[in-house]
Amino acid sequence: MYSLRFFLFLLLAFTFSCQNDKATESTSTSIDEVSIRLAKEPGQISPFFAPTTIGRHVYQYVFLPLADYHPETLELYPILIKEIPKGYSHTLEDGRIAMAFDIEFKEDAQWSDGHPVTADDYKFTINMVKHPLTKAIKWQQLMTNIYDIKVDENNSKKMTVYCNPDYMLGLEVVITSYLLPEHIYDSASQLDLTDTTQTVLMDKISASINERKEIIQVGPYVISDEATDEYIILSKKTDYWGANYPDNPFLQSNPNKIIFKVVPDELTATTMAKDGQLDLVELKSSSTFLDLRDNHSDKFTFHTPQLMFFYYIAINNTSPKVNDKNVRRALAHLMDVDDAIQTLDKGLGVRNTGPFHPTKPYYNHKLKPIELNIEKAKTLLDESGWIDTDGDNIRDKVINGKKTQLILDFVITGSALSKNIVLLYQEGAAKAGVGINIISKANSLMQKEHINVLKYDMAALAKGFDASPDDPYSAWHSDNAAPGGTNKTGYRNPVSDDLIETIRNSSDANNRKGNYLKLQETIYEDQPMIFLYSPLMKFVINNKIAATTTSKRPGYLANTFKNKETE
Repeated sequence: MYSLRFFLFLLLAFTFSCQNDKATESTSTSIDEVSIRLAKEPGQISPFFAPTTIGRHVYQYVFLPLADYHPETLELYPILIKEIPKGYSHTLEDGRIAMAFDIEFKEDAQWSDGHPVTADDYKFTINMVKHPLTKAIKWQQLMTNIYDIKVDENNSKKMTVYCNPDYMLGLEVVITSYLLPEHIYDSASQLDLTDTTQTVLMDKISASINERKEIIQVGPYVISDEATDEYIILSKKTDYWGANYPDNPFLQSNPNKIIFKVVPDELTATTMAKDGQLDLVELKSSSTFLDLRDNHSDKFTFHTPQLMFFYYIAINNTSPKVNDKNVRRALAHLMDVDDAIQTLDKGLGVRNTGPFHPTKPYYNHKLKPIELNIEKAKTLLDESGWIDTDGDNIRDKVINGKKTQLILDFVITGSALSKNIVLLYQEGAAKAGVGINIISKANSLMQKEHINVLKYDMAALAKGFDASPDDPYSAWHSDNAAPGGTNKTGYRNPVSDDLIETIRNSSDANNRKGNYLKLQETIYEDQPMIFLYSPLMKFVINNKIAATTTSKRPGYLANTFKNKETE
């Protein structure tokens, strides 16, 4: 016969075991799957050849850079490397002074086929980008700032990278690069920057633009299934080396699967979210977002991070009608931006007064937003010689000996937002005797036929930002103001040019800040575009998920999502 004490022991043991099972179950962070809406098909999945905004939603879990900006602190954070390096001055063999960075990859970092990640992969990638036959054009200009790469002879995980000491983003260029696996390309070690006949090798590299399920990369997920215009399924890697770094947000893989569903129609996406078919939906419509927040808080959590992005109305500074800064200032007074935020985004937006995002530490908060003031606009137009001489309610002026009406070609993409912006603007412009001729085209055609060649007067556009410090050279320097350049407004000012050159030639953030502030003041005075507002993003997330969002594009890291029931 067993004693009563023995039975009590068994009962306590059984109870403790059950409690342990529940505790283990309750602390699990894994989720079977997370379904995310994409508004359109992302196309190629490659940060090298197709660094699109929509593609970023997907490739951030497949590709990884050496380091990136932490989603919470927005400070550089090591991913594939052990630590963020500190630069030091070094004289190269050819006599050039360089900024040197000693870098070491994590010992356990490896590709999805099991090969270790090495400094040779980095050197191969940078040479690929710099090669004259490359198709990674967006990266090429940046990588010209890297002078040389020396791989440690005794440790393939170590290297020293030498870069332009005067370029403001030297460190960022060196450590935020993605990688290509050298070992899967034939004759990779023979990649020669001076050899323009290496077409076979470069064509093989460029062909990776179309890879999806075949991608060999270092991220925590692989593309396991996909159907164009329908879905992309990411599956977490088994025995992933990144699991050794549970606090690193870029290496986590809490959901077993991340399923991206292409759902162009927002109403359909909302219905699918209500039915549990989508766990995360990014909405454009503030009305829909607020309706869900007011009536379905039992099903969803609602997130409104201020993404690094803003809307603006570009003004072609080379157009004879608007090349006078007083005219551009008058045009700015014709837009009621505060009303636009309320009307178009139900108040979910923040005014912007200059070329940088309000979240940046050097944003000039002292600049006062230009208010709607029809009378002030009329006065400025009068002073610039734009008068209604024939009583038809449209101002006119003699330009190059010809009477010219102040009717401006305003190009838009045809999206609901751009249509609403131009209609609101047209209403204010009419009150000041300014005519608006609306031209609606697909974005690709608008860019090709109008923006890129400076054949427009005004245009409704948007600009996205990264967490890195802004280099204003591309968008604002006179060097890039000709048709076909990257200065899309054709803006020119020697004062701003000097400030831009000083900014980009300083690696010290404290030294740059004062010049950033002065540059914003100069641009504000010239008013080369009408700065509108930065919209708050509108994420609707299923209540079963514990999720955080970030101002870093695209606004979330789905690999960090957890099961809320276990929180």
